[in-house]
Amino acid sequence: MSMPKYSESLHKSNSESHIYLFSDLLSNGDMKTIDQIRLDNLETAIKFFGSAAALASKATVNEAYLSQVRTGQLDTKTRKPRAMGRVTARKIDRAMEKSPGWMDTDHSENSSDAELPSADDDIQMVIKIMGATDAAGRTKIRVAAEDIRDERIAHHRRINTDKI
Repeated sequence: MSMPKYSESLHKSNSESHIYLFSDLLSNGDMKTIDQIRLDNLETAIKFFGSAAALASKATVNEAYLSQVRTGQLDTKTRKPRAMGRVTARKIDRAMEKSPGWMDTDHSENSSDAELPSADDDIQMVIKIMGATDAAGRTKIRVAAEDIRDERIAHHRRINTDKI
């Protein structure tokens, strides 16, 4: 069985140099990762409180952990740079009196995420509807609303990526 012959133009269009060119054009190398966004927002939060110690105290997080995140210290288990987790991000959101997900949103001037809707109204509406008066109920609702917010952010990013 003989292999089909392809035209010269098809061969050129599939050349390695074209593949690299198109992959560079299609990739969104400017989009920050969630870790980069949280790190940028951590610096903003530290400036807001005046020091990492003040932020750690207000957010009830370990100051040493914040330092490890800031410096990208390697995690002893994974050998990857330590990154801020979701629980810490939500604690900092609350300490700064921002809506849940603020730490996950790129607030830089060139960000397309700057106009994301706030989840505050949704949280308050759900609390009223469910009549959750105890702290445990409010916490469960807040966590559920944060999950919805995370999905909104991911959806918003997918839409913006598709436009490129």
